[in-house]
Amino acid sequence: MSSVDLSSEQQALALQKVLDIGLQHHAKGDLSKAKNIYQQVLMVDPNHSEVLHLLGVIAHQVG
Repeated sequence: MSSVDLSSEQQALALQKVLDIGLQHHAKGDLSKAKNIYQQVLMVDPNHSEVLHLLGVIAHQVG
């Protein structure tokens, strides 16, 4: 393993930090930015259930 490889735990923590930023934008009503961030999370973890749910919430909010 090289020094740039992240452990699963480190990756999960980094992903959670990104998700937290998305949640902050979502709470402020910046749905476009939140959606973009959520999609970035899905690029790393395509089955992230919370993010899939939040994208559904945004779809509902937008109509």
